[in-house]
Amino acid sequence: MKNVIHLGSRCIVSPNEISRLEAQGNYTLIHFKDGSQLLSSTTLGVLEDRLSPFRFFRVNRSVIINLNYLNRFRIVTPEKAKAQFSRSNSSKDIFLSRRRAAAFMARVNA
Repeated sequence: MKNVIHLGSRCIVSPNEISRLEAQGNYTLIHFKDGSQLLSSTTLGVLEDRLSPFRFFRVNRSVIINLNYLNRFRIVTPEKAKAQFSRSNSSKDIFLSRRRAAAFMARVNA
């Protein structure tokens, strides 16, 4: 297994450096653990395939998170599930898709 991933436009990084990815139309905004960001012309679906061997999970249509940076999560109601995603000292609530909730619980509890 490779220890690096190609993000597009001659950018190669370690998956451990990536905290989350967000879709921005046909682009992807990549957030790194040091707080920096990169806008890549590679779509979220392509990057999801490249990140599949690592601990990443697509929580909804527009966000993929690195499970290594998942601090805590709470399920409020089945319709309103939220994952508390922590990066450094800041945190962000991310909507967890109802259809992906069961797979998320199985992946997190594994």
